[in-house]
Amino acid sequence: MLVYRKQSVHIKQDPEKVARWLEDFRGIHKRAIEEEADIYFADETGVKSKNQSPHSYVPKGKTPTIMVTGNCLALNIVSAVSVVGKMFYSISLESIKIYKFISFMGQLIARSSRKVFLV
Repeated sequence: MLVYRKQSVHIKQDPEKVARWLEDFRGIHKRAIEEEADIYFADETGVKSKNQSPHSYVPKGKTPTIMVTGNCLALNIVSAVSVVGKMFYSISLESIKIYKFISFMGQLIARSSRKVFLV
């Protein structure tokens, strides 16, 4: 018996949008050089410790039962990585609302020795 997992199929990139973004980024990069600024790319994500058991094996006719603790830890992370590899992040037990993101941006600016361009 073989177990198969579903396959994720990604939407193809739009070459026109990619070309437009690259042109926009060239302008951002040029301006950052002129103003002696660092370019950061920001992202936010959530992580949970919840059990994700997609498959279980039992004899035919029996219902699979998976024992779980019911405990789930959730963390929310907002981060910014610069084009030269500098990293700044913040971890929270609460969801990242706009006021937390604005606070994160303020801390990034305060801790940077140069001007910050956040993408």
